[in-house]
Amino acid sequence: MLLDKHTVRCHQVNKCAVRLPSQDENVLQFSHYSNKIKVPFAIYADIESILMKCDGLSDENRNTKLFQKHIPFSIAFYLKCAYDDSLSKFLLYRGADCVTWFINQLRSIAIWADNIFNNPLPMEQLSAAQLLDFENATHCHICEKPFLANEIRCHDHCHFSSQYRGPSHQKCNVNYKDTHVIPVVFHNLSGYDAHFLISELATGMPGQIKILPLNKEKYISFTKYVENTNVNFRFIDSFRFMSSSIEKLSSYLGNDKKTITRSQTGNETEFNLLTRKGVFPYEYIDSWEKLDEAQLPAQHHFFSFLTNDGVSDQDYKHALNVWNSFSIKTLGQYSDLYLKTDVLLLADIFENFRYTCQQTYKLDPLHYYTAPGLAFDAMLKITEVKLELLTDIDQVMFVEKGIRGGITQCSTRYAKANNKYMNEGYRPDLESIYLVYFDVNALYGATMCEFLPYGEFCFLDHFDTLDIFTVIYHFYLDEGIDDESFKLLDVATVKEIIIKAGPRLIFLRKFEDWKRLNSITHLEISQEDAISLASTSTVTLSESNVTTYQPDDELTHILEQALNQSISVSPPVPSLKSIFGDQGLEGILKANPEGKIALLKKGKLSNDLRHKISKIVINYFISNAEASGKKEIRASEFLQAAEEIVRLFPQEEIGTYYTPYSAPKQGLRRQPARGMLYSRYVNVKAALRLVCSEKRLSCDSEVEIATTSSASDDDDLNFISKNVEPISKVFSLWEQSFPKRAKYLKEPLDTVFEKFPALKCQYGLELVRSYMIIINFVTLDQDCEVLLCLSTLFSPTTVKKGSTGSYRPTRVEVQESFFFHVENFGELEQKIEHIRSKLEKYKLPFQPVGVVVGAVGSKQFEYYIVLNEVQYKVDGGPVRCLELLYKIYHGMNLEYPVESKQVWEFLQEMVFKTKLTTKSSGTSSVITDITYHLSKSDN
Repeated sequence: MLLDKHTVRCHQVNKCAVRLPSQDENVLQFSHYSNKIKVPFAIYADIESILMKCDGLSDENRNTKLFQKHIPFSIAFYLKCAYDDSLSKFLLYRGADCVTWFINQLRSIAIWADNIFNNPLPMEQLSAAQLLDFENATHCHICEKPFLANEIRCHDHCHFSSQYRGPSHQKCNVNYKDTHVIPVVFHNLSGYDAHFLISELATGMPGQIKILPLNKEKYISFTKYVENTNVNFRFIDSFRFMSSSIEKLSSYLGNDKKTITRSQTGNETEFNLLTRKGVFPYEYIDSWEKLDEAQLPAQHHFFSFLTNDGVSDQDYKHALNVWNSFSIKTLGQYSDLYLKTDVLLLADIFENFRYTCQQTYKLDPLHYYTAPGLAFDAMLKITEVKLELLTDIDQVMFVEKGIRGGITQCSTRYAKANNKYMNEGYRPDLESIYLVYFDVNALYGATMCEFLPYGEFCFLDHFDTLDIFTVIYHFYLDEGIDDESFKLLDVATVKEIIIKAGPRLIFLRKFEDWKRLNSITHLEISQEDAISLASTSTVTLSESNVTTYQPDDELTHILEQALNQSISVSPPVPSLKSIFGDQGLEGILKANPEGKIALLKKGKLSNDLRHKISKIVINYFISNAEASGKKEIRASEFLQAAEEIVRLFPQEEIGTYYTPYSAPKQGLRRQPARGMLYSRYVNVKAALRLVCSEKRLSCDSEVEIATTSSASDDDDLNFISKNVEPISKVFSLWEQSFPKRAKYLKEPLDTVFEKFPALKCQYGLELVRSYMIIINFVTLDQDCEVLLCLSTLFSPTTVKKGSTGSYRPTRVEVQESFFFHVENFGELEQKIEHIRSKLEKYKLPFQPVGVVVGAVGSKQFEYYIVLNEVQYKVDGGPVRCLELLYKIYHGMNLEYPVESKQVWEFLQEMVFKTKLTTKSSGTSSVITDITYHLSKSDN
């Protein structure tokens, strides 16, 4: 059925088979760094023709009437050398065989240039300043990217002039090759000059010719490969870069920029006469005899039937002045000077265009066929954008079918105005009607200034469920814009972001709801109103953040439904009773300078601000406890304080600040109380005890408990850092020494594993689990197919890694960074080595990953966690493996792998019920879509 639909659409759009890029090659970015090199040789040329009348050549049987036959009678060219102007030269020839002469000249130039290309010059001896510049260079002058540590640098130099150009990467230097293409530039090549050249070029010089056609008669460009040389001539049309006449283009240049024209004149008087394009009696010269006339034709002979216009008195006077100043004897000599002026002005115009492009884009336009090609490459280079190419034929046809053109009009057959601005005929009792006529200029240009998509293209099954507010909100968070700034978003900016009125109205409505919700903590409302508001709000404060986790069947069901897109989120209800008295938490924070900073960053707290909030809250608790004579702070007070923090900062999670003690259950170890508030409290109490102990020790030396305890902790830490058995003792000391080991939580994995060798043992996984301070989970078993397919929900995204460039993982690489399958341990070793070498290339760490080992078709599978080259066997199914992986990441304070970050964000929020402060747009889109499908299935 799908194939039938595709076939119908495909035959409507496509005339031939379509080849699409593969998944590994679907990114388009700037790569033509060699186009920065100035083309060493360029030829600027023009042809003049006799316009022979065809009165006697007309054929009565033909529908087309022959008017003129154009016969080339002279040709001129200017060879421009970019590195040595002494090699530049101007040549002109007049005669019936002028085209043959020009082809022979090109052949001679090809042999001469080939000798230069094949004999590169060595680099000049560098000066002290150049050597110092090379040693201190931080960026490659070719790709403009920084050098990495211990990276090989090269001295790049011009092979024609020996001049040192700058330091470069070794790879850049190898690929930075001089072109062997010599551009031959004609103005209006496609429309005129190519007709005289193409036949003689194909037959008069040995070598292949390739064309870039518009149709059978008109060519954008054509290239001649000269046999027995490495040189080829590319004929291009300067009119495709600057679509105006030579006369108008030369008027834009000041005389100081017409250096080529000046170099070919004898004095200032001659130069001033040649700086403007002259006039020529094209249609008067209809025979070879006219070229031998000894005087300038009369003014009326300069009339052109093509333009239906003649020349002005001023232009004719200028022509007479040129004839006399250059002592011209015949009309043929006048045509030579006219042709020479055209060629030299064309050379000056295009050389100035080259200079401007190299200053602006650092690209030479002579490497390109047309201005659009140059502009597109310049865009890729300047913006550094990476365009994702479509690899789905249905997406390609969807875009092509949507292309519209021509006149578009929405009209009513009859309309009659009726409004208060009419002088007469206005009827107030009828509806007001206005007739409006819009005359809008530059619609196409204005459209081209709008933003365009560049990647992550996909079909939406349910566009109406796209949460556009969530997408834009998280985009702003990703760009570092906090909630306070996001609130300032005005309607004009929204109109620029969201063009269509429907989605824009949906966004604005949700935006207003969001602003009211975020200002709830600043309103003075009754408790009844607050509870009513909380029951309808979407602030995600859930009791699941404090209590335990889902039962086996429910979590298994969530994972099974992931691919079917059916996961739901239960609405939370926060507690609103304050433990901080009348002033509330906000009042306490306002009274503290650090608290004021936290309130300003309410939308997105950093870890440092979380610690500062915890410090302010614990200081408040301890002060009140001392005043009231209480010795300890109860668990309920910690929990209530955490709830108030989350109420004031909706993006936060209760578990970040406090999770109560949980007893051992179902084979899991007990979990002590934890969170920033509790950790701060324990540290402050320990510091107070230490201070009190030191004071007592200074007065009475009989107390030595603090010193003994500290030494005991050091002994415990020293034992587990050197021993791997007896296992029971290692386990016991491992739990007791947690406060001492906490400092290693910020260290790289290599450091932790070297410090504690017991982690490398098979029972090390149990030690790793004791790091974990996340919510407890029950042991689960489930088939691993869901985990092996979970990554397919998400489109791979490009990861920028600073100086190492960008990295866009494939779907296979995304899966390999999360959970993958191998058939045996030999394959596992190879896979790990392959992944590690690839990550080292992009300076990325090898993060913990889950593995299922077993032959395809077999029911005997084993599950492992690979952590710092150690393979831990997991007793249980794949979901148990996933649970431990999640604990490892959070307990050891590790970042999610950049390749599968979207997968882990999805699991954290939807499976483990831990809210994210920020998440990628891809994750938000999947969560929204899945939630929608579950709600539909429930209905």
